[in-house]
Amino acid sequence: MSEGNRAKLQALKILWQARDITGALAKLGELKGASNVSPYLLALEASLIQLQDDENGRHLSDAEQCLLEAHAIDPKDLGVLCDLSHFYDAVMGDAVNAARFAKEFLKVRDRLSEGIEEIANAG
Repeated sequence: MSEGNRAKLQALKILWQARDITGALAKLGELKGASNVSPYLLALEASLIQLQDDENGRHLSDAEQCLLEAHAIDPKDLGVLCDLSHFYDAVMGDAVNAARFAKEFLKVRDRLSEGIEEIANAG
């Protein structure tokens, strides 16, 4: 990560800690524009969108799109799968999609566990 991006990430952290959600979203936009978009940044953006108090701010559909884009980038990212399941369950009240992503989470987790077990047994 470049020094410029590290500085932006640090500024984002400070804004987040100060609960300046609008400022944090703006800084995140700068960070996304300056680097490859990662599932982590997209999930963070979704979280910030959900925490906004501004009625004129971004909408839950924007948060959903961020999470779905993060999932498209890395469908095996356990954090994103967990976030999607929680988003659909707790935020949207969509039990079908919540269950879908929870099942994906469990499937990926189990595959990772099996792979770790194989490596441990091979040594």
